[in-house]
Amino acid sequence: MKQGDLVNFICNWTSGYEDKYANPGIVLERYMTTNGKGHYNVLWSDKKITSEHESYLELVQKSIK
Repeated sequence: MKQGDLVNFICNWTSGYEDKYANPGIVLERYMTTNGKGHYNVLWSDKKITSEHESYLELVQKSIK
C-alpha cells in the first residue's frame, strides 16, 4: 500500500470492532515497518485519522500516482 490508496478497515478476531471505523479511508503515509509489515496513518470518511497495522487494512483501490 502507498499514499493515496483507498482502504477499508477489517478485523476478523473480534465482532463489532469494524463498526468503529468509517470505511473507506485514504492512506496518508507509511511511517514504520515491523517484520516487513507497514504501519499507516489513515484518514477515514468521518475525518478521523488513525494509525493502523497493514494486517487490518484491505486495499479497495490503488492510487493512480
